[in-house]
Amino acid sequence: MAGIEENRRILIIDDTESIHQDFSNILAKEARNSDVSAAKAALFGEAELDAPARREFELTSAFQGAEALELVEASVRGQQPFAMAFVDVRMPPGWDGIETLKRLWVADPHLQAVVCTAFSDYSWEDMIRELGDTDQLLILKKPFDNVEVRQLAGSLTKKWMLAQQARIKMDKLAQMVSERTQAIESARDELMDVNVALVSAKAAAETANKSKSEFLANMSHEIRTPMTAILGFAEFLREEGDPQRAPGNRLQAIDTIINNGNHLLQLINDILDISKIESGKLQVEQVLCDPHEILADVLELMAIRALERNISLSTETVGEVPERVTSDPTRIRQVLVNLIGNAIKFTAEGGVDVKMQFDGERGQLEFQISDSGIGMTEEQIERLFQPFVQADNSTTRRFGGTGLGLSICRRLTDMLGGSIGVTS
Repeated sequence: MAGIEENRRILIIDDTESIHQDFSNILAKEARNSDVSAAKAALFGEAELDAPARREFELTSAFQGAEALELVEASVRGQQPFAMAFVDVRMPPGWDGIETLKRLWVADPHLQAVVCTAFSDYSWEDMIRELGDTDQLLILKKPFDNVEVRQLAGSLTKKWMLAQQARIKMDKLAQMVSERTQAIESARDELMDVNVALVSAKAAAETANKSKSEFLANMSHEIRTPMTAILGFAEFLREEGDPQRAPGNRLQAIDTIINNGNHLLQLINDILDISKIESGKLQVEQVLCDPHEILADVLELMAIRALERNISLSTETVGEVPERVTSDPTRIRQVLVNLIGNAIKFTAEGGVDVKMQFDGERGQLEFQISDSGIGMTEEQIERLFQPFVQADNSTTRRFGGTGLGLSICRRLTDMLGGSIGVTS
């Protein structure tokens, strides 16, 4: 019975005052007999037998059903409910015992009840029909048997206590079940999240593997092409006595070797840069530099490529651009060479336009590269800045490239505190 206070509170509901006195005499008799035994032992020197100590029942009287209802409601509000009630059937002019019990059980569904009756006003079947089939109801016939009254009081208060214990245990069990269910549901949700993450990771890994496989294939092609040219023209220079080996032809062969060597060097540099970026080892400088000089150097280099493709390359400075800015000139050149080089590579006719301006509010140097090239779909734009990825395989076949340039550009602009974007 740990955690439950013993409840011996009993409500007597009867319209006759003498009945209340009878209940008081019967339910207090055990305590008075115990007092007599103690006095007798003290007078005659006899040892008092050790008997279990029992508290007297705490009786409360109500003479009408409405009064009883108020007492029960107050006891529930005060969290000191009655364990049981003895209820008389006939209580004129108010509610009879059956109607009273109906209302009492609404106020306190756990109240144990004994209906006291001397008449056959209600048969047992009538009571069940009115009150429902319940184990909280017993019948006591008048006149009362004292022992029967005491047994009913003791048994029903004990039953109330056991029922309370059972309810507490059931509540705890329900709470445990609820907590365990929540834990299982939480674990299930976490497992589902993990599964989703694993599926996503697997898809990403497969995409990455596919991209890197395509990259290796592209890289093999990109390296093989200049290497073939370098080796071929080196063999050409090595042979002697051929009339085709005029000084002009030799210079052309040397230029071809140099151009392909530079291309090969650029491929290697791209690979080294992306490797350093992904490992966090690439550093950027913050030094004073001239943006006009940087742009002029890049345009001078790119003009040869534009001329080879028979397209225009123009530049425009919008507004006031400072003579000096703090940044990394090497990385700015690298980004511009990549972007302008891409624009030239994918432009078959028309031209490429480069604009430079300075955003004084944000303190940022801005470049805009526009071209009249082949354009891109939304799907291609989404893939554009991923490493080892080009717009699609047909682009690789038609124009070449490793798919690293734009990814490097994005990483570098991020490291320089800027951003890069594209519209088509």
